[in-house]
Amino acid sequence: MTLSPQFAADSVDFTSSSTADAETTVAHSLGRVPLEAFVTWRSGNANLYRATTVWDATNIYVKSSVASVQYRIWII
Repeated sequence: MTLSPQFAADSVDFTSSSTADAETTVAHSLGRVPLEAFVTWRSGNANLYRATTVWDATNIYVKSSVASVQYRIWII
C-alpha cells in the first residue's frame, strides 16, 4: 500500500544538545516541511519544544529543557 505524501511520517532517535535550552538540529526523511513532532520516548525528565529556526524539508529544530537527553520522536 502506498500512502500519499501528506500521510508520511518519520521516527527519529537523537540526543539533545549538551547545553540545556540550546537548539538541536534533527534530520528527517519526509521531503517536505513537517506539520508536527511528537515525543514517543525520552531518557530523562525533560521537555522538548520548538526552537525559533523555521522547520524545512530536511530538518526540524528543537530545544530540550535538560542537556543530553535521548529522544525518540515521531515527525509527521
